[in-house]
Amino acid sequence: MRQCEKDGCTRKHKAKGLCHKHYKQTDRYKSQQKEYNQSDKRQEIMRRYWKSDKYREYEKTPERKAKCKKFDSSKAGKISREKRRKTYNEKHPEKVEARKIAAREIERQECEHVNCNELGERHHDDYSKPLDVRFLCKDHHIDHHCITA
Repeated sequence: MRQCEKDGCTRKHKAKGLCHKHYKQTDRYKSQQKEYNQSDKRQEIMRRYWKSDKYREYEKTPERKAKCKKFDSSKAGKISREKRRKTYNEKHPEKVEARKIAAREIERQECEHVNCNELGERHHDDYSKPLDVRFLCKDHHIDHHCITA
């Protein structure tokens, strides 16, 4: 361990040239802390907001839906969607392959819930068995994922 370069300081340090006390007083340290704290605070605020009922209600408004539709049809929206799709496909190749096989081999059927006559979506309980699917309408599919999550 080396001694701090600040005059009169006898503290030891490992690599920065200054002990921790004097390093914290430098502009470099302060700017790093400021950037870190601002991004941290913003992320926490956004995390709380996204979980709030206010945000959920906002997502359902016609203005928000129109804004999303406009973005999705723009060039930037198409690029963004393609990038997300590509990332997902690279991250989950087994899911993508199971969905392709099921779509090719099995026609859609009605929802398996009693008294529900809506057309069902394919649901895989196990992606290693691509032909073993259940058919759930949109609402029951969402409910199933909320219960099992």
